[in-house]
Amino acid sequence: MSHNTFPNASISPLCAAMALPQLLTPQLTDLIWTAGFLDGEGCIHLSKQHSKGRKNPTYRVHVSVNQNHRASLVRVAKALQIPDRIYLVKRRAKMNRDVYSLDICDQDAHRALVSLLPYLHRKRPEAEVAIAAYIEAQMNVHPEPKGHAPEIWTIRERHYRKLQRLK
Repeated sequence: MSHNTFPNASISPLCAAMALPQLLTPQLTDLIWTAGFLDGEGCIHLSKQHSKGRKNPTYRVHVSVNQNHRASLVRVAKALQIPDRIYLVKRRAKMNRDVYSLDICDQDAHRALVSLLPYLHRKRPEAEVAIAAYIEAQMNVHPEPKGHAPEIWTIRERHYRKLQRLK
C-alpha cells in the first residue's frame, strides 16, 4: 500500500492519518492547522461589486483572515501554497496593536477551500457554498463581449444570498 492511499475510501483523510500515523505528513498537519485557524479567525464570502456602466455586478470568491500575529498568516499562505498577500490594516483608536489581513481571492480562494474542506468544521457549510458558486456560476470564466448568459447571473446571485444567510 502506498502512503497516499487510504485503506478505506469512506473514512476521512484525518481519520486515516490518526489510524496510520505515517500518513500524517508535515503538509497534512499544516492543512489541518490552517483549517482550524480559518474556522476560528477566517471569513468566507462572495463579494459583489457594482461598477458604473456595467449591466451586471462582479462576484468574487473571497477568503480573508485577520490576525495581529503576522507569522501565523504567513504559515497559512505557505500551507495553502498561495502568494502571501498580507496587508497591514489601518489602525483605529480601539486597536492596541497592528492587525494584518491575508486576502485570498478567486482561483486561489477556490483551491484553498477545496484543500481545506475535509478538515473544516464551523466554516464547512460556507466553504461548500463558495466552492459550488465558483464552479456552477463559472466564476473562472470571463464573459465574452455579449456577457454571460442570464442564468449565470441568477446562479451567482443565488449563491451570494445563500452564503449571506449562513452568516
